[in-house]
Amino acid sequence: MERDGSYYRKFTSMFLKKWKVLLLSTIAGALILGIPYTLSKTVIGNFDYRAEVSVHVKYGEDSAGNMYDYINFYTWGQWITSDKYLDPLVDAGKFTVSKDELKSYLTAEVQADQRVVFFVITTHDPKLTDEIASVISETVTGFVTDIDEVDSAEVFNVSKAEKYFVYKNIPQVFMLGAIIGLFVSCIVVRLLILMDDSLYTKD
Repeated sequence: MERDGSYYRKFTSMFLKKWKVLLLSTIAGALILGIPYTLSKTVIGNFDYRAEVSVHVKYGEDSAGNMYDYINFYTWGQWITSDKYLDPLVDAGKFTVSKDELKSYLTAEVQADQRVVFFVITTHDPKLTDEIASVISETVTGFVTDIDEVDSAEVFNVSKAEKYFVYKNIPQVFMLGAIIGLFVSCIVVRLLILMDDSLYTKD
């Protein structure tokens, strides 16, 4: 049987009366998912460890004597995780991780001075982080100077692995928990309303 408009109005009214339950469930979901994740990244010990290999890059000139444009951080990140570099990197170091894992640990950053590139290593193991950084410092200049736009390159600093707190994902985790909490509470409230066989009168 088709339900008329009064049924849906009544259902909506009963549903909205449960707004406190929906709100509390949303908050609870955010806290249940967000707090353990935050603690795991800041207190408990599921840390990431990060090291940097800093390279000064001297760009070359084209046939007209104009300096080549600076290479942006995205391009550096693509190159440093390409097979062209990963293959010699794996050959140069006796890593206990696969090439795909190694690829996920590497990225590149370029800050104010476009001539300085920071090749970043981030893993869950400080010893592995330092090991990868060491091999990169020995191999990366050869790879960088093989790029057409680069005239020369020099490693001027290799930092030791330090704890790296990944704060950027924490808001997203809280938001995900809130969405899950709201979704679950909506389903539960709907089922409770449908199962409610109480009779309501104007009195």
